Amino acid sequence: MFGAHPVPGSFGAIGTINPASSERLKGFLTYLVKDASTSKFTAEVVAEGIRRLEGPFSRLSIRIIATNEAIESLANAIRPTGAEIEAQVPVTDSLNMVYIGYNTPARTLGSERRSEHLHAISEALSSADNAQGLKSLDTTKYGIKIIDGSEREFSASDREDIFKLLSTFGYDMAGAMNVVSDESNIIGVVFDRKTSKIVSISVTERRDIAIDGGRIMLHMAELTDAVTSDTERHNRLYPLLLNDVFRHIYNEHQEISLAYAESNVSNISLLNTAAMQWRQFNGMLPYHAAIMNPNTGELELKTMEVTSLDRDGMLKVIEEEAEQRLREAIRT
Repeated sequence: MFGAHPVPGSFGAIGTINPASSERLKGFLTYLVKDASTSKFTAEVVAEGIRRLEGPFSRLSIRIIATNEAIESLANAIRPTGAEIEAQVPVTDSLNMVYIGYNTPARTLGSERRSEHLHAISEALSSADNAQGLKSLDTTKYGIKIIDGSEREFSASDREDIFKLLSTFGYDMAGAMNVVSDESNIIGVVFDRKTSKIVSISVTERRDIAIDGGRIMLHMAELTDAVTSDTERHNRLYPLLLNDVFRHIYNEHQEISLAYAESNVSNISLLNTAAMQWRQFNGMLPYHAAIMNPNTGELELKTMEVTSLDRDGMLKVIEEEAEQRLREAIRT
């Protein structure tokens, strides 16, 4: 159940709990929580994970699939360990991806900070009606490219641009190139047509996961690392890029039923983007991951909100963007 070595990528280990970045033990367990017995077993796994939080590790984060009926028994079973269900993402009408989390006392999110985060989330949700105000991409200045499959060639200048952007998440050059070269990842980039410089990037990890001994197959996409250069951030390129990513997933990966993200609660624009794209807000992960502070150059622990979109939601985003383009064409 517990592995000794880190597993690359945001998705992390599948079937085991392994060391991960940001001083975590992290994994996606593949049995199905469906009753009191499997809930009790999960509590035993969680308790063992908490016992292993020593040395550099200060957070346990487990994802697991649970039936609707088992959520309450799972919450009750893990409560004595000090862990809790932090987020609950609907995967099908009867199944949920559940985040179970535990932070050591030194990593605990204070009540005042938690209230600030909840207020930011509430503000973002109330702004969802602003979706119609998002202008289309200026295609005379910018282009979007979606990179999927085996053909992945990057020039020296591309590699430098990618590294500068992804270093926000602590990557060195080799790590950044490993991410964009992984054929299971969908890479979206916005480039400046005049200079060919990559000014925004998004990474989406695709995973096919066999649950309950293969009786259930899940096809999921996690929107992971995404960043826009400081000079272009005011142009709102990321939401427009993400719209194209959703369109690509919807049209080219019809097996994928769920796309989700762990969005930095301290980044209001990310929360607003999630709300404007009709994503569900599924729960908060306290001090879940380290992200570089652009002002200090230091990695800082950030709280994440899990946001998700099913295929109907992806279609809604695509149709909304098409309507926006039509409105703009009529005005001009």
